[in-house]
Amino acid sequence: MTGKEIASLAFELKPAPRLPVTIIGGGAWAVNRAGKTFGRIKNDPGQIADAFIRYARQFRLDLLWMGSNFINYPIHFLGCPLKDDSADSPALEGAVIKSLDELETLSIEKALNHPTMEAIIQAHYLVADAIGKDTLVIPTTWAPFTFAARILGGGGAAEGVVGSAPEPLGGCILRLEFQEAREVFDGFVEHAEVALSQGAF
Repeated sequence: MTGKEIASLAFELKPAPRLPVTIIGGGAWAVNRAGKTFGRIKNDPGQIADAFIRYARQFRLDLLWMGSNFINYPIHFLGCPLKDDSADSPALEGAVIKSLDELETLSIEKALNHPTMEAIIQAHYLVADAIGKDTLVIPTTWAPFTFAARILGGGGAAEGVVGSAPEPLGGCILRLEFQEAREVFDGFVEHAEVALSQGAF
């Protein structure tokens, strides 16, 4: 039984021969163990994929959270400054907007069409092609209110502001995040379906 099958059984709450092995997140480990920084590899799908593939194989992961620690880049491409020149995870340094009144000015297409974001997404496909038969590969993204809090430049306090936002604003926040997540996940699923039809997975 492959690690992918074991992880899938766990998601289905079915008995498995052993517990599935994974490291939640782990992107910073992958990049650090490759001797790189996020800033150095972010525009190269091959280098991103290689770091995650080596990491998954080294730790014999059944489930890989692909793209972990790259999840601040969409917010950066919306306009938030970001630091990514160290071995640490890319860190946001500010906010995209100052108030919820500016929310309607944001366009997730701006983030998704950025060349670096396209490289990050392409790396997902390369990893799935390389290890997807034996390892369950899952794209990683922020949850909606966490995503919104990052746009506002804060943690718990910003999440509280977002959580208490009027319905139209709350709906706009959710729509923005779901659009980002859907674009990433739908593309990943479509790629997997093509690979499955060709017997790659």
